[in-house]
Amino acid sequence: PVQHAPNMLCSSCIARAKTAPAAPSVGFAAAGYIALTGDLPGALASFKTNYPLLVFPTKLLISFPLVYHYLGGMRHFAWDLHKIGNQADKTSLLETPKVEQSSQVLLGASLALSVLAAIL
Repeated sequence: PVQHAPNMLCSSCIARAKTAPAAPSVGFAAAGYIALTGDLPGALASFKTNYPLLVFPTKLLISFPLVYHYLGGMRHFAWDLHKIGNQADKTSLLETPKVEQSSQVLLGASLALSVLAAIL
């Protein structure tokens, strides 16, 4: 059988499916830690003091799945509300080139917004 490299759409759909459980998992882990310590402001201050180099990556780890999954959902709303067209009409948002382009925009926008959220 011929093996093909996954295209951007395939990768985008897989990433969206994987980010769905990632966000709650990180949140539940943080909630468990805070439940054990009993002090949210103290836990955050302690983390920032003891692990200053991990603050930005942690914020990015938390924000990216949320942003990516939300923007992917918005893209699906656009697809659902846009006319699908027929085989001869190449204006549909579901044509392969437009889907590939929207996948690239989704990834880029998600990364940019996640970095912005992590900086704040």
